[in-house]
Amino acid sequence: MRIDAIDIARGYTVLIMPMVHVFVVFGNTDTLHSLAAIVMSIFAEETGAPLFMFLMGLSAGLNRDISPRILFKRSLVLMALAFVLNFLKFVLPFLPGLFPVSLLIDLGISDTGTAVIELLLIGDILHLASLSFFVFGISSLFRRYQWMFEFLVLLALLICVSYAWSIEDSFGIAAWIAGELPDAYFPLLPWLFYPLAGKLVSFVLIKFTRPFWIYSLAGVVLLCISSFHFLPHENLYNYYKPGVAGLLYYTGCILIWLMVCDCFSKVKLFHGLKENLRFLSRHITMVYFIQWLLIMWSVALIGYRQQGLWSTLLIALLITTATMLGTKLCEKIVTKII
Repeated sequence: MRIDAIDIARGYTVLIMPMVHVFVVFGNTDTLHSLAAIVMSIFAEETGAPLFMFLMGLSAGLNRDISPRILFKRSLVLMALAFVLNFLKFVLPFLPGLFPVSLLIDLGISDTGTAVIELLLIGDILHLASLSFFVFGISSLFRRYQWMFEFLVLLALLICVSYAWSIEDSFGIAAWIAGELPDAYFPLLPWLFYPLAGKLVSFVLIKFTRPFWIYSLAGVVLLCISSFHFLPHENLYNYYKPGVAGLLYYTGCILIWLMVCDCFSKVKLFHGLKENLRFLSRHITMVYFIQWLLIMWSVALIGYRQQGLWSTLLIALLITTATMLGTKLCEKIVTKII
């Protein structure tokens, strides 16, 4: 079951992803605090990783015939890809000394003797996706009570999310579950909330087909609840480790954004843009690999967090274009091989 609004939303997330990462890796302090960076964060933060994880859960839920075996297999494949990507984007450029000391410090590397292992074990979104599919596999074993199991886990996440902050100095798998930067960028606690929320919305979509504007009303309600003073607000603006209010805020933004994407998908204009967004939605893993390899292998040439605004924008344009062209080229090569 494919829904065009989901493909458009996911394609948009993939399109802006290289630009966001270019600003983070290459932009200097003035660039990161510029008006352009602020505007980009407005259009990229709420529609970035939280949206991607939500849509992953939503898509998995809409695929009603998927078996526990396939879910566990997908979890293993994603974990393998996570290690491959860490090796290609971190370890390979580190070994010949292409990374500056400032980047290694930001990555939490203090001992070069253990650097390779530490770089391999940095938790990224692919690790989160792998662990999320593992949870999906467990929940699918409950069959008719699957939605109830996932709803209870989601509630448990909301209750326990504040306690996850007490888990510090974690490493490896522990960091992937409830760690902090730079050991894990997207720890399972609390990021599992987004794919589980998407999975539950898929059950509602299947059982009660309704236009997306109705779900956007639920998004408005969540935004209002997130502003209530009885909720813990200390982590609302921590993107990587949000508290209860933050989780509800981002989920509300996602539901509203899906309505925007649904409206855009029905507009009888911008056919080329829509097709490109659908293409990106189908090749998100390939895009993720290519853009990170281009960015991290360019650090030795461009420098780490040294660029002004205009040079950062130019680099973002070049890497985004190269990523899209590289993705289309790889797709043609793979198609010919298959």
